[in-house]
Amino acid sequence: MKPVILYIIVLLVLPAVAGCHRTPLTDTTSPDIILNDIWVLETLHGEPVGNNDFGRERPRLEFNRESMRVTGTTGCNSLTGKYTARKDVISFGAMITTKMACEGTGEATFLKTLESVNRFSIRDLKLYLAEGNTVKAVFRKVD
Repeated sequence: MKPVILYIIVLLVLPAVAGCHRTPLTDTTSPDIILNDIWVLETLHGEPVGNNDFGRERPRLEFNRESMRVTGTTGCNSLTGKYTARKDVISFGAMITTKMACEGTGEATFLKTLESVNRFSIRDLKLYLAEGNTVKAVFRKVD
């Protein structure tokens, strides 16, 4: 009789204990939750980027899920704006930037890319922004 009671207790308690385990962020965690972080640009249109390609530094984006705002830099100027993200769909509103003169076309290309992307995914601490199925920019998580 005692083994049967012990068996029943184990069957009842084990699922409850297993349910207390916190699940780490994985591919099954909602991407818009994982997006809520700081990301630095690694590639733009398939080309690796460096600190000097954008004036002062590589572009950086920081997403705030509560306010649905994105802030960061274009690599030369500061930027801020609104975004929406749900599942694997993303869109950026008009970006407001400071107006320092920047050498080259990196900043304009970066901002135009943000306007054009409509999908995102996160894998291995990297954020992929895509237009349809074509990846346009890859960022690395830095926070």
